[in-house]
Amino acid sequence: MADITQAFDISAVGTIISFSRGLSCEITNFADEGTPFDAPDVDASTNRKNLNGTMISSRTPSVYPFSVTVIPGSPEDDKLWAFLQKSLIQPGGVTSVPQLLCDCTIKVPDINASGRRTGSRSYSYTNCRIKSGPTGPSTSAEGRLSARTYTFEAESLSRS
Repeated sequence: MADITQAFDISAVGTIISFSRGLSCEITNFADEGTPFDAPDVDASTNRKNLNGTMISSRTPSVYPFSVTVIPGSPEDDKLWAFLQKSLIQPGGVTSVPQLLCDCTIKVPDINASGRRTGSRSYSYTNCRIKSGPTGPSTSAEGRLSARTYTFEAESLSRS
């Protein structure tokens, strides 16, 4: 039986999200409501059974969704909102696709059992397009401005 006594620190303190190419923005301070960064599951394949009961599996290229939740009114929020506005189709204006693409790198610190930082893991999303974002301010039940979530979809994902 495997030894499971090793502790894992799953803290995201020290995480840095950097956008480049089309959107210049670095996020180090995250909203305390909602999920600061979310990368939902993707389907690796579509599986069905044929008439004989044999499984048939098909694959198509995956789109990698992720979302970032920022502090309302922060400089990061302002940059993401401007990028969202640039990506919307406005009357009388057309923006070329290369100007609407960005890349995103997430650096997550590796912390050992004693709490010391031992390096970081890096996740790179390339050819990202913004999919959705807030159109205006929202308030929470406590009467404060709600955190703002921006959703992106990327063409590829790599980890190093």
